[in-house]
Amino acid sequence: MLTGLIDGAFSCCDSNYSTERYEPFGDDEEAIRKELLHIEWAVHRIATPAILTFGLLGNILTLAALSGPSFRGVTYLYLTGLAVADIGVLISWIPVAIRLGYGMNKFYLAALYHAHIELVLLHTFMAASIFIMASLTVDRYVSVFFPARLRSGNIRRNANSLIIASFMLGFMISIPLGGMRLVYEQQDGPDLVFILQENTSITRNELWTAYLWGLESLVRIGPSLVFVFLNTLVIKRFLQLTAKRRRFHAVSDKYRATHVAETSSLMRNRGYREEQQLVILLSAIVIFFFLTTTPAICVTLIYPIKLEKDLNYQRMRAIVNLVEISNFALKFLLYFACSTDFRSAALRTFQGRCKEEVRDMSQEPPVGEIEDFSRHGTTFRMSPEHTKLNSPGSPSKLNEEKELQ
Repeated sequence: MLTGLIDGAFSCCDSNYSTERYEPFGDDEEAIRKELLHIEWAVHRIATPAILTFGLLGNILTLAALSGPSFRGVTYLYLTGLAVADIGVLISWIPVAIRLGYGMNKFYLAALYHAHIELVLLHTFMAASIFIMASLTVDRYVSVFFPARLRSGNIRRNANSLIIASFMLGFMISIPLGGMRLVYEQQDGPDLVFILQENTSITRNELWTAYLWGLESLVRIGPSLVFVFLNTLVIKRFLQLTAKRRRFHAVSDKYRATHVAETSSLMRNRGYREEQQLVILLSAIVIFFFLTTTPAICVTLIYPIKLEKDLNYQRMRAIVNLVEISNFALKFLLYFACSTDFRSAALRTFQGRCKEEVRDMSQEPPVGEIEDFSRHGTTFRMSPEHTKLNSPGSPSKLNEEKELQ
């Protein structure tokens, strides 16, 4: 995880496989060793597999729900890319959980994967997930403060380009992580097995420390500042626009015909509700990000040096591991809590009707209303035919005049 990159081998190399060995346990410390084994068993064999399984199912359900025609806005495109990145993180964590919970396969190909591919693959998806969140935050900020700049046909193409760039950038900055470990041969009786050792010629270098801090700044500190600053501005601006919109509609509705007022009010409520849900959802994602990453920072500050025999440190490290995984596994629960449209689509998908768009009769749009897929979601506008129904030259008005004559 990102947490372990600062303090060395945490979640990267087991202490038993490091070129700098830690002091072994003595006979009087057998109770501590048993407690540590119990912690590892509970975390890596029970809690982690449960979170990974639940997260994979939830993110797959998210992809299925967001693929429906009701979610064609650019915001939902970013959320789709975010779900793909989170699935990549969870799949990449499966070999890590197996290695830490059941031991590493001693074959060469397995050791080669754990040494040079495992961390690169895992961190690529983790960084891509955070970069996509940052791109989504910037997109929401621009849409609120500079909406005129986004009225072009290249919006979706630009969003796709940013999502692809997030994965590419995540891979590029993660490549050096492939040099943190080395594969060594070891004789195990008559058999020859392969183990991992920390590559101290790299990890104890000052340039490596600078790289790790730069990585943390790019993947954690920088996006955190973007999240806080831009989301604060977006929420403040949204509240201001909401207050102005309510005052404007309170005055304008007095001068509208009854049926037109009801129709326009329905359309405005839909658009307002959707924008409100998106603002709440993005804010919830950002808050969840901070809740799941702050404990890692606290552990790093409290324990600047690894204490292999400290039970409190090992417990906190295990909890931090699970909390950081939850950032990528449980995000779909926020979609359920913050978006009624997503909740309905996910339930239909879960019930096996993902190809059938069933609309609630209580939410049926008025006659003549057609869908207009805006950049964030589905809004509604009046069709040309409907706008002509009440015009003086419309067929319905002419027929009414003839009947009166």
